Amino acid sequence: VILRGFGGSVMNDVLHYLDRVALVYNPRAILIYEGDNDTGAFNPIPNEVILDQLRQIISRIHEALPETRVYVLSVKPSVLRWSVWPAAEQVSAGYKEIAENDPLVYYVDVATPLLNEDGSVRTDIYVQDDLHLNDLGNQIWGASIKAALMPIEAKFE
Repeated sequence: VILRGFGGSVMNDVLHYLDRVALVYNPRAILIYEGDNDTGAFNPIPNEVILDQLRQIISRIHEALPETRVYVLSVKPSVLRWSVWPAAEQVSAGYKEIAENDPLVYYVDVATPLLNEDGSVRTDIYVQDDLHLNDLGNQIWGASIKAALMPIEAKFE
């Protein structure tokens, strides 16, 4: 695992830096988490722009590494950005649709485990800024990712 993320990024950053942060390593799989800052920004990026940029990223990955699997994580909910949650859910639905139409792309739902049974955001899993996950939140998030990746990636061990 090579961690290449950085704070404050948006989907366009992945598109711009894809060669440097991912393709150069010839990975067998790439995990993408974007959409939180895109939808939660002061001037939110239109959902279709976010989805189009993801399509471009996937296309570039397929061109350079035709067997590389791509895992796209849903946007996570947060207390701070609850007011824009509907837009984030729409972006995640777009991610899911993209994955359903590409056998090398997998959608990973990391949002549902971070919500209460009634669909409201959990308040006990964030640090003081109500945006970033605390240790418990990260454990839940990590377990969701592991549960999605392990059955697929185990086939390639």
